[in-house]
Amino acid sequence: MSSKSRVQLTDVDRKVICELAKSHAGLTHDKLTRLAAQQLGKPDLGRSTVTGTLKQSDKWLKVTTGTASKTVKHRGAQHAKLVQALYAWFGKATARGAATVDRLIVERQRMLPQSRKLTTLRPQMAG
Repeated sequence: MSSKSRVQLTDVDRKVICELAKSHAGLTHDKLTRLAAQQLGKPDLGRSTVTGTLKQSDKWLKVTTGTASKTVKHRGAQHAKLVQALYAWFGKATARGAATVDRLIVERQRMLPQSRKLTTLRPQMAG
């Protein structure tokens, strides 16, 4: 296991790395990593992180500072269709004034066809 701690980079951090690479085109990835680590204040920044970021530089250079300053992860729900179906049902139920307690939501989830094969979704009910 590596002795380095994991470094979280925001989208804006990745944009800064790409801009540094553009403005210092002659630097090796090792030197660029040290420069970026110093500028971002992230001493544990690794060369492989910088290399991976630069491979997608077109994506990161399009980032606007205001919209993505705190975005770190880019992933959706593990069971997106199930989440969409539950969200639609929940909206209709609350519009009708129906009670939507945890137990009722879990029961509804179990009735949906796409949830029949799920084994990882477990109710988190208190009491």
